Amino acid sequence: MQSNLGKYRDSTPELSPAGKIFEQGGTASECIHGRGKEPPVPSPVNKFCNTDAGRPPVAEMRIHHGRADDEDVASRYYHGVSTVGSVKAKQLVNPEFKSHFKSCVDAKKESAYLSKKEKPLGKSRDNSAFMPSSIDRLKTAFGKPTIFSGTAGECVNPNKTPSQVQEESQFAHDMYKLSHNDYNVSEMYDRKYDWSKFTKESLYGKETPHFNDGRNTCKSLKWIHDLQT
Repeated sequence: MQSNLGKYRDSTPELSPAGKIFEQGGTASECIHGRGKEPPVPSPVNKFCNTDAGRPPVAEMRIHHGRADDEDVASRYYHGVSTVGSVKAKQLVNPEFKSHFKSCVDAKKESAYLSKKEKPLGKSRDNSAFMPSSIDRLKTAFGKPTIFSGTAGECVNPNKTPSQVQEESQFAHDMYKLSHNDYNVSEMYDRKYDWSKFTKESLYGKETPHFNDGRNTCKSLKWIHDLQT
């Protein structure tokens, strides 16, 4: 590497210069990292380099120097309970074939449940026990048939003039204001005040003194000594 010998005057020759001295011809990497491998760190000192305050190597656990010499027990223990494998999805989608005897045994066990009797799987509930004998549950229908009064398009966009729509929307509007707070756009909320003492256009407070010619604004744009002259 190049040398600055003779280029600068050393004002403090009694002090040793900082840095590493290499022979000429070295590289920048040698200047930064040195030559060869660094000597290994002794084990009594290494435990202090692997603490919470230190910098352990990559993928190495930080161990406090107070328990650095202790036996490694934590790596051999696992917390929790070993779980047993559950039923596979294959067994749920395509269960094993049951024999006729096995099916009869399962049906006998499920017959004890009330839902098996009143709400069987894949069938509607049989309410004949709660209905009079004169009613045929397969042919009798309850309720009234819906009377067709128009299509949805006629309900949303009826064939009416704007004046007819406005007139029908104002029908019973006073009742909807009381029940649903249905006020029209820009309509004032009716608070049931006694308007005999003052009108809706009455204003509260006093009028702020002002001038439309802008004389107060003119004063704010001038300095105090300009106003006194």
